[in-house]
Amino acid sequence: MDDMNRKTKLGYTVCLGDDMHKTAQYRKTNEGVILEQMQCLTSEELRGLGKKGGSVAACFCARSIYADLGDFSSVSNEATLAHIRSNVDKTGLFKENYSISFKKIHDIDNVRGKFSFLAIPASDINKIELLDDKTILIDSYRPIEASIASAVSRKTHNMVVTIFEDDHHVRIIASKQGAIYYVITINKMESFDLTAEAVSGISEMISLLKNSYNESPGHFFIMGENELSLNDLKENDIDAEPFDMEGVISGTSSNVELFGNVLDAEYDFTPDNYKFTKQLSLYSKYSIAVSALFILISFVLLFMGVKNTYTAHHYLDKTDELQEAYLKNLSKLEVDYNALCTKLDFSNINSIIGMYRDFEAEPKLYTILSTITDRVPEHASITKIIVARSGVDMNTISQDRPGRNTQTHSTRDNTLSVRIDGIIKTLYPHSKSTFASFLSNIQELYPVSQATFAHTQDSARFSVECETAP
Repeated sequence: MDDMNRKTKLGYTVCLGDDMHKTAQYRKTNEGVILEQMQCLTSEELRGLGKKGGSVAACFCARSIYADLGDFSSVSNEATLAHIRSNVDKTGLFKENYSISFKKIHDIDNVRGKFSFLAIPASDINKIELLDDKTILIDSYRPIEASIASAVSRKTHNMVVTIFEDDHHVRIIASKQGAIYYVITINKMESFDLTAEAVSGISEMISLLKNSYNESPGHFFIMGENELSLNDLKENDIDAEPFDMEGVISGTSSNVELFGNVLDAEYDFTPDNYKFTKQLSLYSKYSIAVSALFILISFVLLFMGVKNTYTAHHYLDKTDELQEAYLKNLSKLEVDYNALCTKLDFSNINSIIGMYRDFEAEPKLYTILSTITDRVPEHASITKIIVARSGVDMNTISQDRPGRNTQTHSTRDNTLSVRIDGIIKTLYPHSKSTFASFLSNIQELYPVSQATFAHTQDSARFSVECETAP
């Protein structure tokens, strides 16, 4: 319901009266506030709002109200409230229990601020008891003067004196930017000359503003019933104008107090039991949100569990297949092993062992290649190395085709013939000395049987034949 991007009903706005109560549904949009379905309800019908759901912003008509400004402690809300109550008690205006609500206007220093406050008898505040505190959610509950001041502040930010008339009272309200400076309430049933008393009250209000705060009203607005007319005020040099809500709220041009209820909740007099219900509802929403989150997490975990179970069964089936194949292969291996063990011929074992020892004694090819390449000098490179058993013509080895039958040799001969072909990329006679150095290095390890060297204009080629030592 708090999503400003959607055009949804946020709740109800209510003005509590004596027997009948004005109500409307409100919507908050990006463009502002819209009031719908304005009507008057009885107390019994009003209690049904709690069953419809949605929160309620309410205002009430106090028979007496004390409003003033003062400099009070701003260390905490409790300190401010205690300081204001002490000042109100000194006036002796209230003979019964009363409640206080305040609005900070500005800070004076780190510990003090200027506050506007309202003090209202508890008997006037108790009108809210006609609403069920167990089922209805109260967003704000404040006097009608505060709602009117909030609505007027949307029209102008200057000091304004508003004359609001209902069935029983004329309320003269001095406010600026939603902060109430003074309130004068005239009971119409006890008034002998309503116009005279209203004019007197307005003059008194102007004088208080001028003397106390050097403020002069920028506008005089009149709204509500018409017993007190504009002509009556103009005849007494009060240039009042009817409050027009054009540009402030669309869809209606009356019931300013219903519109003001939906605005900021300054001067809130909501009793503690209704605040507790509101807080409990908020905790319930949080609990539902957390529960929904846990349900979502449970579904995710359930999905992951089912998926993992399926994967585990797949791997288990795969394991069973592999185990079965392993057992089959092992059975075949055991059969082959048993057959081999029963058919072994040890008559030629000494010959096999001798061949293996001869093979171990032979020079290893990787050792020969490593020895030769480590002794290649600078500017020289190997193009070909041929390793063959003694007695094999190395000139015919490279001409043998794959698959051609070759003569086998005994492994008892541990001497191998090695032919090394290479190139030296340097000019003569340096190439000659490089070849001599390479030949000397090879001679230290393998006896050289033949060596050839031929040089061209810018390089030389060489060939060396040697044998590995047994």
